Amino acid sequence: STGTGRVLERTQHRAPNALERTPPRSRPMSHPKAHLWQALQRRFAEQNKASTSSDLLIRSLKVMPLNGQESSSSWSLGFMETGAVRRTVSLSKDFIATAALVQPSVPCYLIMFVGDVSQVKLPDPKAQWLLVSYVPAAASPLLMKQMADNRAGLKAVLGESSFAGDLWCTTADQITLSNYIRVSAQGGGLQPPTTSAEETNSAAAKIQSRYRQSRRGGPTVSIQAQAAATAATIATTAAGVSADRALWDQRMKGVRSSYYDSCKRLAGSLDELEQTLCSLLGEEYKADQPLLHARAHMHKEIALAQASKSI
Repeated sequence: STGTGRVLERTQHRAPNALERTPPRSRPMSHPKAHLWQALQRRFAEQNKASTSSDLLIRSLKVMPLNGQESSSSWSLGFMETGAVRRTVSLSKDFIATAALVQPSVPCYLIMFVGDVSQVKLPDPKAQWLLVSYVPAAASPLLMKQMADNRAGLKAVLGESSFAGDLWCTTADQITLSNYIRVSAQGGGLQPPTTSAEETNSAAAKIQSRYRQSRRGGPTVSIQAQAAATAATIATTAAGVSADRALWDQRMKGVRSSYYDSCKRLAGSLDELEQTLCSLLGEEYKADQPLLHARAHMHKEIALAQASKSI
């Protein structure tokens, strides 16, 4: 019994092992949906590989920040994919499908492939993606600032060299192929409204100064001077709008001309199809009395284009 007691005593007073001496290390906190951010990075990387199958190519990805970052100025926890549009040969339809991903009152990012838009010359052949920031006009200034500030972080992780530019939209109607071509021709994108602290303080100082002068009976800006300044501003704005309108009219004329040519080619094909059907059915082919609704519609479109003299 004495030997057994000594063994128990040594067991109770032995030094703790390594696991008992070392306190457990605290693991860094991670978002429960961090795997979605990693999945988005992998998918975007696959889109830039030449070996990717054409069936897996996408036109656009809808991206939103992971939940729980609403009050943070930097969305460092990452983003997640919430929608996608498959890439087709029809650019206009792909842009329309991308605009349909947008919820009118919910801001989001749209990563769009624009490498096949022949009307726009990209600065770098490898930069074939466009980052669209959709922020409703009714969004709070804080949310606008968050969406603007976190664009750089999103592009940096995905690969900034893959992006040809940015587009800032406040309505889904701005997410169109024609708007992208127009903005690119102007040499820039629709950027978010920003106001620095210096500009805000300067404007506040001017308002205070005018208010104090009016209280003291001091000199104030005359109505004539205000009217002259307003007229000058309107004239400058009108000149810029006129130049943009001329460029827009020129591009639209080209679009209408292409549409007219397409209608003529399609109408010719439909004429041949109807002649074949009439010969198979044993009926008389009448050029001025279309049997196919599509053929009648095409001839009507051609007649309207010729009547409007818009081509």
